[in-house]
Amino acid sequence: MSSQKILIGAFAGLVAGAIVGLLLAPASGTETRQKIADSADDMKKRMQDFTGRVGEGIDNLKSTLKRKTDDMKNEMRNRSKELVNSGIPGYQDGKNEALGF
Repeated sequence: MSSQKILIGAFAGLVAGAIVGLLLAPASGTETRQKIADSADDMKKRMQDFTGRVGEGIDNLKSTLKRKTDDMKNEMRNRSKELVNSGIPGYQDGKNEALGF
């Protein structure tokens, strides 16, 4: 199950629980409707804050992974060049073959 589905399910359960709790509490209809509206607004703000933080975390993770993979790629490229240029016969033959010598 995806994280998005879990978050949506958790949020829906939280909202449903809050509404049921308010409906079962002894209060007038007007007070209950106002409490439901206030709770919905509060939940909406919390969810927006949470999704914003999750989005920032994902963006940071994406940047970090890209930087690290680029670093790894450059490191492997440099090591390969060092091996080819070191004169090790097998690598030198591969270089010559690749270059058409």
